[in-house]
Amino acid sequence: MSRTTSALPLRAMVAAIWRERWNQSWRFSRFKLGLWLKLAQLGAVTWIVILFRNAPEYSLSIVIALILGLSVLISILDVFGKQEGQLYSDRFLPFVHISSCPPAQMLSAVVLAELPAKAFNGLVTAIILSNLLPGELVPWTAPLLLLLSVGAGLLGDLTGLLALIYIVRAVPAVLGATRVLVPGVFIALVIYLVYMLASGVPFDLIGSLLRDNQNLIYLVAAVLMLPGAYMGLSLWLWPTRLGTVYRQGWQLVSKRLDTGRNASAKSGWPAMVQGAVGAIQAKEWLQFGRNRITYVRLLFLLAGLIAAYFLGPMIAEQDESWQGMLVLAAGVLVALLSYGEVLAAMFVGEGRNLAFYIISGTHPRHLLIGKMLAALPIGGISFLSVWAFALCSGLPVAQQLSLSFIALLLGIGLIVILVGIAAAGIQLATIEKNDQKNSAEISEQLPSGAGAWAGIGASLLFWLLGSAAGGGELSFGATLALILVLVGLLALAYGLGYARLKRLLLRGR
Repeated sequence: MSRTTSALPLRAMVAAIWRERWNQSWRFSRFKLGLWLKLAQLGAVTWIVILFRNAPEYSLSIVIALILGLSVLISILDVFGKQEGQLYSDRFLPFVHISSCPPAQMLSAVVLAELPAKAFNGLVTAIILSNLLPGELVPWTAPLLLLLSVGAGLLGDLTGLLALIYIVRAVPAVLGATRVLVPGVFIALVIYLVYMLASGVPFDLIGSLLRDNQNLIYLVAAVLMLPGAYMGLSLWLWPTRLGTVYRQGWQLVSKRLDTGRNASAKSGWPAMVQGAVGAIQAKEWLQFGRNRITYVRLLFLLAGLIAAYFLGPMIAEQDESWQGMLVLAAGVLVALLSYGEVLAAMFVGEGRNLAFYIISGTHPRHLLIGKMLAALPIGGISFLSVWAFALCSGLPVAQQLSLSFIALLLGIGLIVILVGIAAAGIQLATIEKNDQKNSAEISEQLPSGAGAWAGIGASLLFWLLGSAAGGGELSFGATLALILVLVGLLALAYGLGYARLKRLLLRGR
């Protein structure tokens, strides 16, 4: 077979991936999510560039070390969080594997399909970090930073891909953990970045750390890029070996998912109340308990409780007027990062099961309250995590208890916000698409669609305002105003969710 002929499947798969993304984010997207995402990125870049105007100047070697390290690490994380769905759970993969297309070309296709995004992200990174260089160096170093960012990101993709196919081949169950852990890491990084930009970037501290560890950063980046260079060379010279490893891993994952989908577990019926509400709540609890991702999320909670031990003394050093708010914000955030995605994905995870609620005549109120009742453990997690932060911060016992009970109320409020807005954003087309995925166990707890992500955004706003009202030493008028805003958000979320479910269950659309 000629080289031109063998490249045809690769070109077709790259074009198919691009076409799918274009259709989902631009052409057939009701809200044009691709456009809003790019506008948000450009807005963030503008904000960061304005903040960097008064930043001290760094040497070129430090900026290069920073851009290499960031590009490689983010690319590896991105592979584990996104490409595993493209390579293992896409509903069209069986057609690829039964065709004459070499499996290694699928690996090459997912890397090549990322090049436009890599170029855009590299341009954004170069624009931001070039502001840390002396003005006379910017005209010729900015293109260099762009090339370094794209090249390091490409090698990072290849390194992550190499690690992914071998890890999945050895431990197929790792896919469930990556789909939960990696998005959680990205959300935590974004929240920390926004917090640092809003509170002031410690340029002097960052510069000192980079100067002291510059050689180590170069070494780590080189060690992470070398497997990527080997991966690229192997895809070119020895594609059969990597293709065999990838296909064997895909077969194991498919078999495991089919087994898990058909398995049934015996358990009791943990209904808290009688009737349809208790049945819905019990069904959700049984579903949570049977899903292994639920137990993976305990790692986030454990990490948050461990963080309380280390962050508590730092909070204790802050001004007394800030301590209560910081403890409340940190503890509730742990609960939100641990299991907030589960609540946001409650209706997406139902898939076509929503049809049973329609034909059984379930009342919209019963479905909404049953879902919220099933999410009550979030309130307990908020109570526990805030109490841990308050204890490690050395606050008085009375203040520990008061903050913990406020956290319990905020946790219940987060349930109303997340479940209500997730219900309001139900799109049958999105649910049908997710239902066709092979990885049903994973997608049950993975937010998808505008409604789920809008719920996460609203919950972050509720968390911020609730922390200020419950822990900040504000005036009575300001506290009352914030409480009224919070109550209004709760009423709005419940009302929107009820209205959407009423339309869906009573009218079927």
